[in-house]
Amino acid sequence: MATHTKQSHSTRKTKTPGTMKEVLSANVRHQQRRAKATASPPEAQRSPHQRIKDADRKRKAH
Repeated sequence: MATHTKQSHSTRKTKTPGTMKEVLSANVRHQQRRAKATASPPEAQRSPHQRIKDADRKRKAH
């Protein structure tokens, strides 16, 4: 067990902060792209309250 923990520590140290930053920035970029994709339909811009009201209206119409 002791050798295993030592090994994991050494691997963590080899990672440079530069690469870590790159990974984080890439992550942020990916999240922004996904946010844009989800916000594009008009349904997303509507408030949840408005969506509930519309759903109620549809239910009553039937």
